[in-house]
Amino acid sequence: MAGIRNIGENRIQEASQKFPHLAELPQLTKRFVGHLQSNKTGKAVDLFDAIDSINSLKLARRLSTLLAETNRNYESLLQVNTGQDSAKRGFHPEKTETLLEALELKNLGVKGLMTIGEFTSDERTIR
Repeated sequence: MAGIRNIGENRIQEASQKFPHLAELPQLTKRFVGHLQSNKTGKAVDLFDAIDSINSLKLARRLSTLLAETNRNYESLLQVNTGQDSAKRGFHPEKTETLLEALELKNLGVKGLMTIGEFTSDERTIR
């Protein structure tokens, strides 16, 4: 594992089985990268050092509360649905007030955005 600083997982159950084997690597940042169900936020806070897919203000508030209770700080990314696909999750790009409120929440340490664009092969749309 020489040189590895970050590891990502998108399933809580998988992480709970794998991460104990990584205990001897304290410099490793464990990142959650998938859809996080609200009933699993407590487990996620226990397992991960960062969440790169905070997709709603409700989830951001819940994580902020749990992190404050455990006196922890995260690095995180807010997930924005830039393609505005109703089948995908994420903050709506035109509702900046919810993004701003999420940015102000304590303990989340928002470092940027993780965007989900439209699925298309049209190069003009992709750009």
